[in-house]
Amino acid sequence: MTDGQLMKAVAGQDPYAVRLLLDRYEHRVLKFLLGSVGNPEDAMDITQEVMTRVCQKASLYNGTAPLSAWIFRIARNLYLDSRRRRNFKVHSESVEFSDSLENSIQVKAPSPEQILLRKETFTRISKAIACLSARQQEVVRLRLLGELSLDEIADTVGLSSGGVKSTLHNALKNLRARLCDLERNQYVEV
Repeated sequence: MTDGQLMKAVAGQDPYAVRLLLDRYEHRVLKFLLGSVGNPEDAMDITQEVMTRVCQKASLYNGTAPLSAWIFRIARNLYLDSRRRRNFKVHSESVEFSDSLENSIQVKAPSPEQILLRKETFTRISKAIACLSARQQEVVRLRLLGELSLDEIADTVGLSSGGVKSTLHNALKNLRARLCDLERNQYVEV
């Protein structure tokens, strides 16, 4: 089912299409919002609001941009609105992001040492991401947590594809410099 067909079916309130839409995008939106908000409850609330809005506005999807970019633009706007209304702290000020992200992607039960190492690693990564510019943070989150392509990110944030590539390249270069010691299992404060 193409994006256009899916959204027409969602607009027609087809329960199968709504379930398919949720299966494709709900977890990705939640991961992106966890990375942005840092609080699992708030991220889930906003995710529900995003998916409700997508279903309500399905008839407005015109197919000029990829569906994922359209959905993530809605998620981004609702997050920014919520942040203004509630004065959310960005994820870098909260360790909850690390715990929530780790728990959401955990597949098998790790050993206590692995759990500690993962928490330390996620905390370090969160701190390193917090040192990036706001634009770089957003592009990194959309790419890594939202799993968007460069063109989808460009459509979402209103940059050219080249601008997204440049921003992502510089962000990853900065992250590599801050986190290069992770490969050697040395932990230096970021």
